[in-house]
Amino acid sequence: MGRTQDNGARQVHAGIDDIIPILIDRRLIPYDAVLAGEVMVEAVPRRQRNFRVQVNGSSGVFVKQPEALASNGYATFQAEADFYTEYASCEGANELGVPHLLLYDRSIPLLAIEFLPHHRTLSDHCRCFTHGQFPIGTLRELGERIAVLHTVLGGCGRARRPGLGGQEEALPWVLSAHEPRPDALASLGPAGLVVLGIVQASPGIREGLTELTHLWRSDAVTHGDLRADNVLVRGATGHLTDLRIIDWELVGAGDACWDVACAIHGMIVLWLQSTPLDCADATAGPPATLSSAERLPWPVLQASVRALWQGYVDRMGHDGTWTKHAVPKVTSLVAARLLQTTLEVSGEEAEMSAYAVLLLQLCANMLAEPDRAAAHLLAIA
Repeated sequence: MGRTQDNGARQVHAGIDDIIPILIDRRLIPYDAVLAGEVMVEAVPRRQRNFRVQVNGSSGVFVKQPEALASNGYATFQAEADFYTEYASCEGANELGVPHLLLYDRSIPLLAIEFLPHHRTLSDHCRCFTHGQFPIGTLRELGERIAVLHTVLGGCGRARRPGLGGQEEALPWVLSAHEPRPDALASLGPAGLVVLGIVQASPGIREGLTELTHLWRSDAVTHGDLRADNVLVRGATGHLTDLRIIDWELVGAGDACWDVACAIHGMIVLWLQSTPLDCADATAGPPATLSSAERLPWPVLQASVRALWQGYVDRMGHDGTWTKHAVPKVTSLVAARLLQTTLEVSGEEAEMSAYAVLLLQLCANMLAEPDRAAAHLLAIA
């Protein structure tokens, strides 16, 4: 095992060759399966050092370790570890749909959770259906699950603290994207700098982001990153079998509307990814023709967003007064999340893609007229 300095503490890191002996020692995988060649270890690059360990293709373990090179790597790892070790004692925790914790070893440090080989991401699940069979019920279930998250974790011991894993409460970084820190500038390539220039030159985007910082309320314990890839689904046509929420690295005190906005953002991204773009010069203007042959129909997307929103509102028991004030705020937060995706996909790219142009245009339009976007774009008003 190697040692890595992070957050002032000297930590041991298990390499890919160390994972199997650790799991055998903790009796999380059978030694006989290793001898029979039935165990496969695969690195899964994300924020942390992740390994997918499959046993005979039908079961396994998902292993996570902090990434020392990532900003706040150990703090976000510790936040997720704290969540997994403490949430199970919360009343109603079984409704959260979180994979089971198998092992947490602070000394390595290492977190092992249940691997779900028969689940797929929400995006992949939705792509398996024709337009007429689109799993709108799954989206309502997701809205209800977010409400359970906010209700259950709100009364869960340590989860009431501003941050887990020693993290201080912080607004999503994208709300200050128009005023980036020097270290953020260092990681931007030509396309990312183009996006930043457009954002800083747009009064509507700048003012919209600033307004969101004033509207932000820490009124719930939130997941913090409810993108479609962090929702896993196992189900057959028309019948939802199981829905799980994963990747709890950003869990902590936050604005409940942010979680809902991130989930809605996932549906918009799904629609955009189903939309073939033909744009010779993406930096010159908006993308050209959008082919309707493969595009997910917008009414289907609207029905999905509306189902997600209604599932959340109904399960929370919110009245019309709350909804009236929350709808434009959620819509603006969706726009901010679209901007975050724009910056993420542009990153170190040499040129701004048509996809990024469309994301940024949607962001600007929604921030400029959130009430109109809520009514005519998202159909939640």
